[in-house]
Amino acid sequence: GKDIHSEYVGIISILLLGLLRYENQYAISARFYASFQFFFILTLYLFYKGFVEGVPRFKIWAIVSFICTIFTHELAVELVPILLLFLLITKGMQWLHDKVAIIGILFIALAFYFVFLHNFSNELVATSVNKLFPAGLSNRFAFAGKMNSIITSGFSLILIGLIYLITEKENKLFFYYFSFLSGLIVLSILAPSGSKEYMFNLFPLYVLLVIYTFAKICSSVMRWLPRILAESMGREVFERKRTVIYVLMFLALIPVLVNAFEKKVGFKSSHSIERELAHRLIEEKIAPGEILISTNTWVTDIYLRPPDYFLRQKKLQNGKWGEFGFEKDGYGFSMVDSIGKLESLMKVSPGIWIYADHKIREFTSDEYIFFVRRNFDLVYQEKDSGVAVYYWYPGRCS
Repeated sequence: GKDIHSEYVGIISILLLGLLRYENQYAISARFYASFQFFFILTLYLFYKGFVEGVPRFKIWAIVSFICTIFTHELAVELVPILLLFLLITKGMQWLHDKVAIIGILFIALAFYFVFLHNFSNELVATSVNKLFPAGLSNRFAFAGKMNSIITSGFSLILIGLIYLITEKENKLFFYYFSFLSGLIVLSILAPSGSKEYMFNLFPLYVLLVIYTFAKICSSVMRWLPRILAESMGREVFERKRTVIYVLMFLALIPVLVNAFEKKVGFKSSHSIERELAHRLIEEKIAPGEILISTNTWVTDIYLRPPDYFLRQKKLQNGKWGEFGFEKDGYGFSMVDSIGKLESLMKVSPGIWIYADHKIREFTSDEYIFFVRRNFDLVYQEKDSGVAVYYWYPGRCS
């Protein structure tokens, strides 16, 4: 924040980031989200300090941070076009004479080699279940829309901020804008789905640019408004009522701010209530001997107990869905990755409960979902979060 405007922009950005439910929802999750976000943003900062401002020690640390980002999640590949394009735009081909940059590229390429070609990530890296592949979202503005829904009109503010970028010609501001917008484009091409978790690494940049633009607009207003009011009211009247006018302006802003952040701040996940209610329902109704299946095993483990089975399928290269080829996943959960396996359980179980959330749409075929909906009773559903509970018992008519 201090680099592009003032330390206040940085402080307010940190406070807002820490209050938003979206940030807390993924930051508290024991998965790759927080570490990937940290190393991604750190790499951008160190890269600018080292390869743009030319501070030698930051070059080494930028390369180390980049490699850490790679071994945190495969979507670190986003950094490649962002950083290379920025170097080409700002330095042309001169950066090829930088020995540290060339050596860094070799080490970074080696890291990607292990992750993508040797499945090194399966043992040491917290990667997504589905391997990353160029997919491309059907809605190219999906992530922009999701960010805009978290901070109302935030993306519009960022676009307005481009005016200040053009007029002020600040290099650091240009770098952050370039990193965010190009990262968003690359993400829409590479992300396996439009799930909010995949934009988590870009979210701090989004918040920073929103607060920056808001600060610039406020600065402009406070610079011109007193002059306009003084001319219209008379300077003496304005000076006597200055404090009252500013207080009234602040009070008028409160409803706007409340509307913008309503239900979007807090330290509890936006889906926590629905998840808790769904598992409480299962806990109250599940009978001894009945099977518990979950599409999100860590959530079920937190709110109830480890599920008996994990419902998820493998997306094949030809676009079809299939089995993973092993009985248990890396965490020891037995897989129900085909309709046939679910039917086998239905033949021997006195009852089956399925906890489902947005994961069932991302990692299960339409055929499988239709089978569940046709043969199971829907006993709980929350449409906005995608949380649902299904129940089957012997003798139920499909």
